[in-house]
Amino acid sequence: MAVTFDTLKAARRLQDEAGFDEKQAAVLVSTFAEGVTENLTTKADLENTEARLRAEIESVEARLRAEMRELEQRVYVRMGAMVTGASIFLTAVIGIATAIILANL
Repeated sequence: MAVTFDTLKAARRLQDEAGFDEKQAAVLVSTFAEGVTENLTTKADLENTEARLRAEIESVEARLRAEMRELEQRVYVRMGAMVTGASIFLTAVIGIATAIILANL
C-alpha cells in the first residue's frame, strides 16, 4: 500500500494559512515527507513481520517437541535402569535369604 502525501498542497497551506514563505514551507514539507516515508509501517511490513514471527514460533515449537521427546526417552532409560537394578537387588536378597534358610535346615 503506497502512502501519498501531497507536498505541493501542504506547502501552499503553510504559505497561505500560516504565513510561511515559499522556502520555509518547502523545507518543512520535504522534511516531513522524508520522515513519513522512512518511518511509516505499511501493511506489507506488518505481513512480513507476521510471517517471520509465525515461522519463528513454528521453529521454537519443533525444537521444544524434539527436546520433550529426548527427555521422555531419557526418563524411560532411567526408569528401565532403576527397575533392572531393583530386580537384581531383590533377586540377590531372595538368593541370600534362600541360602540362609537352606543352611539352617
